Amino acid sequence: MTSFFRAPFQSTPFQQAIEKATDGNQPSEDWGLIMRICDHVVMHEDSAKEAVKVIRKRLQINPVTSGWRTIGLTLTLLEALTKNCGKFFHLQIAQKDFLKDFRGVIAPKNSPPAAIQEKVLGMIQIWALAFRDDPELIAVGQFYEECKQQGLEFPPAEPENIIKAAVPAT
Repeated sequence: MTSFFRAPFQSTPFQQAIEKATDGNQPSEDWGLIMRICDHVVMHEDSAKEAVKVIRKRLQINPVTSGWRTIGLTLTLLEALTKNCGKFFHLQIAQKDFLKDFRGVIAPKNSPPAAIQEKVLGMIQIWALAFRDDPELIAVGQFYEECKQQGLEFPPAEPENIIKAAVPAT
């Protein structure tokens, strides 16, 4: 009964920053904010998990009511985080639940635009190639292979776009 009287969920300033960076009503990508979010994740390892939690929510919005722009901006933020935040973030996106939700963006029931579908498939492919030599991130490669077996067609891989998955020893 006490949960009934509990105050509504209050998001943290970090979560609010992610929501702002992925708000489909903004006129353009806010790269200053995106890079501040990346810097925060790099400086606070525990924030990688928090960032992925908010990103998962943003990817699960109804594109019919909220528009594909929010999802597109969320993909831009996700790509920036993946390229700039290293292994702590990579471990979060290598979780099977996240990968399942990520693929759900392009589910046929959503009728995603071609650009969104290509972006999601391209990101899965790039992650699989970039993480292939890291046993802790093997789930991404397995997920990629499952997607291929299920008939998903991936764009041609461009080696210059493959991110570096290695994290310097600490």
